[in-house]
Amino acid sequence: MALALGLTAASNVADIAGEGISRTLFGLASVIAESAKNVRFNSDAAVALSRRANELVAVVGAELETADKGVPAAWRSGLENFSAALEDTKRALEEQNRQSYLAQFLHRDRDAQTLKDLSLQLRQAFDILKLRAHINAQEQLNIITRAWGTLIPEVVVPATDENVSAPSIPPAAQFYFGRSAETEAAVDLLDRDVPAFLAILGGPGMGKTSLAVAVLHEPAIAMRFDSRRYFVSCDAAEGQSTCLTIICGALGIVYQSRSSAQKALMLKFGGDASVLVLDNFDSAWEAPSSRADAEEALSFLASVDGLSVIVTLRGSERPQGVSWTKPLLPPLGPLDDSSATQLFVTLSDVSDVDTESAELLRLVDNIPLALVLMANLSSYESSRELLSRWQTLKTSMLQRSDDTGRLMSLDVSIRLSLTSPRMVQQPEAVTLLSLLSLLPQGVSQSDINLIASNLANPASALSCLLRTSLAVRTVDDRIRVLCPIREYMLLHHAPSDAVLAPLYDHYFGIAGLINKEGLPVSTAVAAAIEAVSPELENLCCVVQHALNHAPDPKAAVTATTCILDLLSDTGVGSTAPLQSALTAARNAQLDYLTGRLLYLWANLAFRSVTSGDPLALWTEALQLFKRVNDVEGILDTTAQLSNYLPPEQAIASCQEMRFLAESYGKPNRTVSALHKLSKAYYRAGRKHEAYECQEQVVNVQRSLEHPDNRMIGHSLAYMADFSIDAGNITRGVGQLKEAIPLFEESKYQTGLGEARTLLGSVLTQSGDLGPAIKELQAAARIFREQRVPFQEVWALHCLVTAQLARGNDEAALEALHRAEQAIISCDDSPNRHARVLLTRGEVSFALGDLADARGALHAGLITARGEDRLTNPEEMLFMEGKILEVLAAVEQAEDNYGEAITCCIVAAAIFRKFAAQVNTVPTLARLAQPGREISTQLPVIERNAHFGGTKK
Repeated sequence: MALALGLTAASNVADIAGEGISRTLFGLASVIAESAKNVRFNSDAAVALSRRANELVAVVGAELETADKGVPAAWRSGLENFSAALEDTKRALEEQNRQSYLAQFLHRDRDAQTLKDLSLQLRQAFDILKLRAHINAQEQLNIITRAWGTLIPEVVVPATDENVSAPSIPPAAQFYFGRSAETEAAVDLLDRDVPAFLAILGGPGMGKTSLAVAVLHEPAIAMRFDSRRYFVSCDAAEGQSTCLTIICGALGIVYQSRSSAQKALMLKFGGDASVLVLDNFDSAWEAPSSRADAEEALSFLASVDGLSVIVTLRGSERPQGVSWTKPLLPPLGPLDDSSATQLFVTLSDVSDVDTESAELLRLVDNIPLALVLMANLSSYESSRELLSRWQTLKTSMLQRSDDTGRLMSLDVSIRLSLTSPRMVQQPEAVTLLSLLSLLPQGVSQSDINLIASNLANPASALSCLLRTSLAVRTVDDRIRVLCPIREYMLLHHAPSDAVLAPLYDHYFGIAGLINKEGLPVSTAVAAAIEAVSPELENLCCVVQHALNHAPDPKAAVTATTCILDLLSDTGVGSTAPLQSALTAARNAQLDYLTGRLLYLWANLAFRSVTSGDPLALWTEALQLFKRVNDVEGILDTTAQLSNYLPPEQAIASCQEMRFLAESYGKPNRTVSALHKLSKAYYRAGRKHEAYECQEQVVNVQRSLEHPDNRMIGHSLAYMADFSIDAGNITRGVGQLKEAIPLFEESKYQTGLGEARTLLGSVLTQSGDLGPAIKELQAAARIFREQRVPFQEVWALHCLVTAQLARGNDEAALEALHRAEQAIISCDDSPNRHARVLLTRGEVSFALGDLADARGALHAGLITARGEDRLTNPEEMLFMEGKILEVLAAVEQAEDNYGEAITCCIVAAAIFRKFAAQVNTVPTLARLAQPGREISTQLPVIERNAHFGGTKK
């Protein structure tokens, strides 16, 4: 549809009406349409926003045309509000268009959110106007569409009860999202020449009643059945009344006998096409004593000429007595994420789904009733307050005031399912449900006999849960319980210790697979990832429950160390149970396990995976390891603490650890000490000795029965780093290409990312830009997947340099934007923030924005000179040298030759200190070129300060 054409036609209609307000609104819509065309980024969202404005203005204009002269008083505030929303939209689009290309690129995420907010604001303003002006939007759009052809796309809104003559039909929901496919399927089955018999199934709170009511109000159904649409609630049955008496009572028919009732119903429904909804039919059908009667009533209704029947009932089981129309409607599941978000935002006071609001949506698992109730609470309570209340109240907070009906309280809805006759007949079903409630990922059906071995008949209990939809079967054939039901069960029906024992044994056994003792590391890690990944969230939840409730927490604490070990080694894992495990270990005086938790926490904090002070944590861990005389813990922790010592002291400490490891006959700890000793030598500028240490690591590992290919690859990458520093590029590239397959084989993703980053940087230096960019893109992706943001920033920095060298300015901007986003995930490490500022300076310099480049680089210098608890002083100094290199080029470009020379001299002195020949020589070469001949080429290689940072 051409927006301009649609607006012109609409404006003509408004001119005929002679309303000045109409011309104002259409004028704003025209400007919005033109501005939307000029948005360079988020163009699709901008055009969609302009179309929405166009459509809403068209409806308002058409309504004004039919109004009496002048604007009715009741409309004025609504029109002012709607006009203000259009003004805000126009102003925001114009402001985006005034931004520079670079600014639009850098702010595109923020601008995209602005467009979403404006769209919501427009819709809300229109809804307010619609309520005050009694605008029937669908009717007006139909008029407009008939007048203009297809200029305005159809906007579908639920039918209201104004054109429904049957008084017993509930009104259509004002907000109805996410069930369009189910609604269309039901309407298609009903809108036929023969009667249809539909069963709307699903678990508690899934919106079965809402779907049935929405179907009755659909235009096609309203047109077909008109006043012969009937809605009967079976809530009052509860096994006390027959199904026919309930139906007769709802329809005003005096029940005298079954035969007389059937005759009366024949007269009521017979002849013309009719449709009857029996809502909550399970109340009349589920109890064994009333099931035959209810199914007999269904059979009778199926014999009535022209009568279609819809029943809604809990679970996934259809009653007998009628031939259900094919294709059968599948049981209702949760809403999709988009529809759930739309419903939540529409009903609540939340204009933007931030992290806390997203957590609320996760907790209700997109169950419609839970969403509606949570959204109603959000209209007057903040998401943070609701999350806090959830910790203690759980699902009991999801109800409207004091109304405890099944449609107003999630707890009541769940409780009705738990106390239903089918569940009462199978007592073990509740016990199994409580076990499954500890497993958010669900469980393979084959494992249910293992985790529920204390039950007499797990299979029958599972069948009951599936029939009542308290548990569902997922697309990957796992049995899962939705989050609100899980929370309700754990609060009100928590499993006993006796029942939990097999569950603990099963999941702590999975955690034990992470233990690498006696296996080659590559084999152990691969097995651990394969076993743990599908069960990780379950494992964390089971561990957390055991930490809080098990009489002896030792097994759960040990499982936590396994989870953290896997996370530290592979990036697969979670820190969720860490704090609870640490508290439990301290309370139980488990000194070794406490030290192990502190050690692993420090490793993860060093890599910015979680918060914490690595120095303090390693120091406390070392004290505990010494208390229990754990040699491996002492060796590992002392090696990590060497990062915080001056270089010569670090060398002495690492040598001591090496001798200790050799005396205890622990080769793995020997190579770990050699790694740290190599890094200490490097920091002291003793490159030759650092290189020799890595050679010894390779020799020791290759002499073992089960060599650690990951460790060998690590040493080869370090040696490549040294070779490149010394200017031996060919040897360095060869060592990197030897290391990469070893990392891939051992599934050591972090090492693989580091090697690829260094290789990409070397290839950039040699001008081989295509392969360089591929390596760097792969490295950045690895770090992002492994949740190592500061390593991702390093890879993206190198990628920016490569893209600039290739002339891909937009790709360089993209990489810079990702680096800025990644650094948000980091802690307050000055070194890592300085790297992003260096990257920003390089991009700005390449794009000719010298003022922005100088500002970013000077900010980077200040940042790099700050105190950093995660980075040793040598790395901070080297970062300062890298920033000065680029700043020299900026100063030269602005004819500040004295400043440029000063920057070169200081940078060269820094690089000389580290014997970084590949950086020192180019910097000195710039000094040999006077005046304007000083090179403006950006440096593209830096030493890799990241290898060996936290690994054992």
